[in-house]
Amino acid sequence: MIDIEDAAGLVAEDGTEMSLQSVKATGVVNGLLLEMTICQHYKNKTKTNLETVYTFPMGWGASLMDVTVEIGGKRLSGVVTEKKEAEARYEKAITAGDAPIMVEKNSAGLYTLNLGNLKVDEEAVIEYSYSQL
Repeated sequence: MIDIEDAAGLVAEDGTEMSLQSVKATGVVNGLLLEMTICQHYKNKTKTNLETVYTFPMGWGASLMDVTVEIGGKRLSGVVTEKKEAEARYEKAITAGDAPIMVEKNSAGLYTLNLGNLKVDEEAVIEYSYSQL
């Protein structure tokens, strides 16, 4: 079993944790439906560009509605793509020096967002929304 406290956060592939600058959670209850938006602001305070992995939990029965990342003044959002194609596009963008994102659902209610080429002193704002009965 995965410990959620150990799994959540933005971490470089070498295990270096990114500096969390702020967290904002907003929600609305509409009848029996909870709609939540979580926004976390990170900064790369290391001395190298990093490929990072952001892991976040979802509540039981929750549905991920949207994921966006703001990096380098650009707002990135994804589209649903077949896994092999998504991985190929992500790797191609990494090689080209771009800052791609790729999200996938793991077991145990966790999602993983890969974020490539986070530059030195660059900030990343990760925002995701979900709905839950």
